Amino acid sequence: MSTSKPINDALDAAHLDHIIHSMIENVSDSKSQIFEISEESRKEHDALVKELHLVKKELKGIIERSDALEVESRKSRNHLAEISSAFNQFGEADIRSAYETANAIQNQLTIVREMERQMKHRRNEIERRLIQLSTTIEKADALIGRVTVVLNYLTSDLKQVGEVVASAREQRAFGLQMIEALEEERKRLAREIHDGPAQTLAQVLLGLDVVDRVGKKEGMAASQAELQKYRVMVQGALGEVRRIIYDLRPMSLDDLGLVPTLQSTCVA
Repeated sequence: MSTSKPINDALDAAHLDHIIHSMIENVSDSKSQIFEISEESRKEHDALVKELHLVKKELKGIIERSDALEVESRKSRNHLAEISSAFNQFGEADIRSAYETANAIQNQLTIVREMERQMKHRRNEIERRLIQLSTTIEKADALIGRVTVVLNYLTSDLKQVGEVVASAREQRAFGLQMIEALEEERKRLAREIHDGPAQTLAQVLLGLDVVDRVGKKEGMAASQAELQKYRVMVQGALGEVRRIIYDLRPMSLDDLGLVPTLQSTCVA
């Protein structure tokens, strides 16, 4: 009879460890999937930003061409009306020429207006998609941060909390406080890194695109392979910086552990 309770405790502990391990695997898989969604959304967002710039530039040229054709069409119609009203002063060839000129300009104006309509439609589609992608990225980033907090809690903090807190109610309350504190600290550190190296890397990537375009325009064919390599390296670095932002944790937890950190915080 004296050995039954230790055996049961061992079985309960093993069962609990199995449950926690399964939870860790599921949460870790979910985090990876969310991160992939975030990265793919960022790639599509960056590509659409570049396309939107080109579309706006092309649309500006089309609108200018449409305005010019509108003026030409108005002049040609007025000229045709003047010739038609003074039929006796002009020959049939003059009238035919004026009509064909006015008709050709009107046809060009119709084509350009249709191009303008299509380009405006594409511009509006891109802008709507960019809003959707920005929302997706923002939600994914926030969700990854929360999932990371939970994952860290399951892998390390949960065991230490169990040693410090006796009752289940106190353990849950304490765990929630720890999650909130960790999330606030992680947000602060993430903002600092985002405003620093992540911004710098993004600017470098844009700069490489500019160099790439200049090289193509001026015939720097030999530099394209090297530029492509740097672009891939910078994109990979951006992904790693984002992973670091998501996975950051207070240094005192790694150096001292949870219990000493809590004790020093309470004393302070």
